[in-house]
Amino acid sequence: RAWPTLAFIGPDGNFLGQQAGEPNPELLETTVEKLLEDYKRQGLLEGNAAKLLQAPQTSAKTQLMFPGKIAYSSADKEFAVADSNHNQIVTTDLAGKITRRIGSGKVGRKDDGFSHAEFFRPQGLCYQDGIVWVADTENHLIRKINLTEKSVTTVAGTGLQGTFLEGRGAPADKCALSSPWDISYAEGRLYFANAGTHQIGVIHIETDSVRNFAGSGREGLIDGPRLSGAFAQPSGLSVGGGKLFLADSETTRRDLIAHYNT
Repeated sequence: RAWPTLAFIGPDGNFLGQQAGEPNPELLETTVEKLLEDYKRQGLLEGNAAKLLQAPQTSAKTQLMFPGKIAYSSADKEFAVADSNHNQIVTTDLAGKITRRIGSGKVGRKDDGFSHAEFFRPQGLCYQDGIVWVADTENHLIRKINLTEKSVTTVAGTGLQGTFLEGRGAPADKCALSSPWDISYAEGRLYFANAGTHQIGVIHIETDSVRNFAGSGREGLIDGPRLSGAFAQPSGLSVGGGKLFLADSETTRRDLIAHYNT
């Protein structure tokens, strides 16, 4: 009923329990250590993990690996694709031929030119007028790709996972984001799905500030005023007709949350 959910199964195959949601790392480590001690004492551990952990086969060289999102710019007549597991962004022409490969492919968050910049499993994209905005998910950052200048810069985030977005706003470079999963642009504002806190954030580009746009931060299925409603892992955004729509993943539905100029 929740994603992620960790299930604990003993070496005898019995179900021990489960933990819904993202676990506390210290508590998880303590729990596993205690379970290991208990099962070692009972003589139920064979200690043959090395036999099970065989080296993975080398993946075949492919143009894309787990592409996460795609965006189209009518002005540029190109697609931008989040090549998530290559840690790159690629652009293609209308026939699907790759025209650019942006990022070194190394995991990181370095701002630089196309061949040296770094991403970490990017997802959501918004492509307009020579600019690709990127939800750099595992880095907890929003990035900007300027196709004319051939540069990648960080727009918002600290590189560390943050807690709930506040309504009063904060400087973009000081505001820690949480797994931004998609992004959409409208009238000088960048809306992003802050999936880790079940909220929709907004970046005001002119003032370089970030604030909460919708969602209380509580995980749930609650309609109402945009700041008191509740979402569950929002992962897709689209702006159109003066409204912002989202794919609210864990509730398996699409929501209309508000006029974006509210």
